[in-house]
Amino acid sequence: MENRIHQVIPKQDIAAINDAIKVLEKKLAPHLKTLTTDDRRKLPKMGSSNQPFVRKTLEYTKSDSQFLPVYVEQEQLEVDVNSVEVMNSFYRPLSQIISGLNDSLLLAGSEALQAALGYYQSVKQAAKMNIPDAKVIYEDLSQRFDGRGKKVAQPAEEV
Repeated sequence: MENRIHQVIPKQDIAAINDAIKVLEKKLAPHLKTLTTDDRRKLPKMGSSNQPFVRKTLEYTKSDSQFLPVYVEQEQLEVDVNSVEVMNSFYRPLSQIISGLNDSLLLAGSEALQAALGYYQSVKQAAKMNIPDAKVIYEDLSQRFDGRGKKVAQPAEEV
């Protein structure tokens, strides 16, 4: 089994990372909103292709405000556009970090599970051979697989 990830994050780095996360939570939380799944589905999305359009529209609302509908507040539009730009400046590097974290979690978890399954199979074989202590370990570990055993064939119904 190839071990593609083998690292120990130093305790001082863990503490610094946790402190940085707390700062992010404290500073961002007052500015974040939570949406329901239904809210997210219903809202029009401003992806990267729409951002130049929205920025250009904002500039036109400043120079040619006679076309601004009464229900659109130019100042609020500017606040929203600037907010998107600021949040994107946070989101991009954080999403790269999250992507790397997800990949590292997946890889470390996969390697740990493969090693654990290898040990489990070894203990299972040892228990079948009545090697001392193997049965107790096997019975404890096999609880993970309860309900996943071979299905017992049901007798055919009589007509």
